[in-house]
Amino acid sequence: MPLDKHTAAIARLTQLHGLMSQAPGFVSAQMWRYLGNATQYLVTRTWGSAAVHAAYRQSDAQKAFAANPAVGLWQNLLVQEWEDVQVAEGTSSGQFTVRNLYDIGPAGWDGFLAQRRGFDRAALTSGGVQALTTYRRLDRNGDAPNEALLLRRWTGRAAYDRYLEHEDRAACVAAAGESAPRPAVTECYELVVEHLPQR
Repeated sequence: MPLDKHTAAIARLTQLHGLMSQAPGFVSAQMWRYLGNATQYLVTRTWGSAAVHAAYRQSDAQKAFAANPAVGLWQNLLVQEWEDVQVAEGTSSGQFTVRNLYDIGPAGWDGFLAQRRGFDRAALTSGGVQALTTYRRLDRNGDAPNEALLLRRWTGRAAYDRYLEHEDRAACVAAAGESAPRPAVTECYELVVEHLPQR
């Protein structure tokens, strides 16, 4: 986003997410500010299924909104669709998210998810977690069958740091060994605004 258009861009996305929040099958939408670049944001949207998302995209309300496009407010770097394959729920409210991208490695999805379950248990034990979600990319071209996205939502940076130093995480790292997948991307974000269903 251009530095001089943040307010307008956030207002535009807030309007869009407010529209989405009234649609059947909408779960949530968040706008996150990247803590490493003042012009970069992450927008996450969750729907109950691909079918309900497709139905929303064909709705009259969405078509009317799209008929008046925002010009110069942002540039989409990448739009992707993902399917959650593993979720660990905490009991806290999260204002801070860590985004990781992985290649799952030679162990395949079963091995990768089993390993992640250990790390997720360590995170829940350390506290301050809202949700830890692992996603598989829905790649219609078949170019990224082994790409995994992790979104881990914490109360704040202090909770995340506590997890990084927790003895249970250290045990998971030791058990995984040198052959374990390493994240290709690690980014931290703070929550700007969130929308939940308004029906």
